[in-house]
Amino acid sequence: MLKKREITLLVGLVIIFAMAFAACGETGGLEDLKDLEVIYGPEVDGKTYKIGDEGQADGIIFYVSQTGFLNTHTQEINYYLEAAGNMFHLEYKWQTSNTNVSTGTAIGTGRENTRLIILADEEAEAAKACANFGSDLDNWFLPSIEELKELFRFLDEEESSIYLENSYWSSSQSSNTQALYYNTETKNQAAGDKGTGLLVHPIRSF
Repeated sequence: MLKKREITLLVGLVIIFAMAFAACGETGGLEDLKDLEVIYGPEVDGKTYKIGDEGQADGIIFYVSQTGFLNTHTQEINYYLEAAGNMFHLEYKWQTSNTNVSTGTAIGTGRENTRLIILADEEAEAAKACANFGSDLDNWFLPSIEELKELFRFLDEEESSIYLENSYWSSSQSSNTQALYYNTETKNQAAGDKGTGLLVHPIRSF
């Protein structure tokens, strides 16, 4: 004889499966549930994108926001983040001087961060490498720490080979002498000396 706790558990499972089948439709199956995870952003220049699509600059769409986020450089609402499809093998210093730069950490701040870093230090290698990334479009930048974490969350899920197991600079300063980076082995952010050479991966937003 089923106990009260077991009956409650069974009822809960029945409700969950009923909701799943309802989401699939009358003729669908459980395989169709995968379609519910596909999120398209708003139309930009006549086209919509989902995560994993090729972007405007032949890169990879790794982040989609249906409501949008503020691009603090242009002061416009953007919906997509696109990563360069190329892998950078060289390491770059964040800054050659310990100059304070008022940077942000949030999604949408990377492009303005990059501008401010180069404005403060014309020899800022990491920011310049991303800003000067070879493409028909000139709005590539060094990602903020939150943008960088979204990039590697996507790349890890896709088991992508376009990055090396190493540490990557973000455009987010930690202090006058340090900036934030992401370690792809530990899956954590940390602060490192600005004069340290680390890898970079350019991104753009639109």
